[in-house]
Amino acid sequence: AEVVEACRELKRLGYQLVLDDFVMTPGMDALLDLAWMVKFDVRSTPIPEIASMIESFKSRDLRFLAEKVET
Repeated sequence: AEVVEACRELKRLGYQLVLDDFVMTPGMDALLDLAWMVKFDVRSTPIPEIASMIESFKSRDLRFLAEKVET
């Protein structure tokens, strides 16, 4: 709750929030509502799982970035 409130305040001040090395866990919806971008580590999260999350986030105004792409 503390982190979410701090992120709300940062967003109110004009910051854009990025969720780095994102993994969907309980309680992440509140942060997703505040985020501008979600970064996925393709070495630690299987591509089908990333694709599924992106599909489920379509109703949110998010950008996505794949990191640690080597090939």
